[in-house]
Amino acid sequence: MKLYYIVVLAIALSACSQKSNINDYIESRPIDRTFLSLVKTIKEKSGKSVCLNPPATSQEISKAEDAVGQTFPEEIKIIYKLANGQKDGPNCAPIFLEGYSFLPLKHVIEQWSIMQQLSNGDPDFSTLYDIHGAVHGYGWMPKWIPIGYHISGDLVCLDYDPTALGRKGQIIEFIHDDTNRNHLAIDFNAYLGYIEKNLVAGKFIYRENWGVITKHKD
Repeated sequence: MKLYYIVVLAIALSACSQKSNINDYIESRPIDRTFLSLVKTIKEKSGKSVCLNPPATSQEISKAEDAVGQTFPEEIKIIYKLANGQKDGPNCAPIFLEGYSFLPLKHVIEQWSIMQQLSNGDPDFSTLYDIHGAVHGYGWMPKWIPIGYHISGDLVCLDYDPTALGRKGQIIEFIHDDTNRNHLAIDFNAYLGYIEKNLVAGKFIYRENWGVITKHKD
């Protein structure tokens, strides 16, 4: 009987640990307002432009959806109709945390295709290493759609194949040299709102020497 309670306790602790890895922040504003407010806040905090591209057309969005085999959530379409990603450059501040830039649709297709080619040639990419709460710990999954890019090769992705604890369309982090898959937000609007909320509160800062929005202050 004692062993039974130990097993039950272990399962409960494991479930609590997995749930603790989930960012459950909810953003109540419409996503266009959240996005534009974040852009304004980043400009104020960094003194730089975020260098947004002109809006994407409906045809460009449809082409990207066809290429990756997924229909984008409406909130993603709304944002791409405001700006087709952003440019990189020393005078441009990345919109996402830790130096991830917002990908133009042509680079969404490009990065997804690169990962597909790599995974098709390497069985390690289809290995399930672990489950990180709401996110499957595979090397790569075809239903991860890149929307953010880091120069190191890491990606911020839409996740269309979450675990039972997750939500379709959640935002996750793919780290190219690690099997850890971080849950960043329950959806794109929540991710944008979470960044702005913490920038305004001073919990995140713009590091001039790194050129990124980060949690690290030292």
